[in-house]
Amino acid sequence: MTLYEECLEDLGENTISVREDFQKYIESLVETFPFDSWGRIDWSKVVEKASLNNTKDILRILNEKNIGECKILIIWDETTLPVVETSLNSALNVLDDVLAVSFDTWLFDVNKLFIIEFHHEGEALIGFATRTENYSEVL
Repeated sequence: MTLYEECLEDLGENTISVREDFQKYIESLVETFPFDSWGRIDWSKVVEKASLNNTKDILRILNEKNIGECKILIIWDETTLPVVETSLNSALNVLDDVLAVSFDTWLFDVNKLFIIEFHHEGEALIGFATRTENYSEVL
């Protein structure tokens, strides 16, 4: 069993693997958040952001924004892997499995309200979409 398959199993039955619309989800992500030439979110252009140390930070920050349980997309930097749709709580409950699948991982709210980026060097940040920045200059 691959790490991806194990992750899907651990995420539970309400998880959907989406192969055919991968490009659509990537385009939605880069239309909502700015990316740099290295394939990371350009955090200097995200107005509302915070560093994360653990899942409690994620839940606290989202609670402060009145964002509760929601559907997210899990997107890995490994482009051969399908995008996965699941609940935020499911992903956070097995976060180690989610992060083990590939080097860089994004949890993207399906309503395009926030993004969480887990970089392979250990940095984790959350950012909220705003329309005050011009994101048209992304990849």
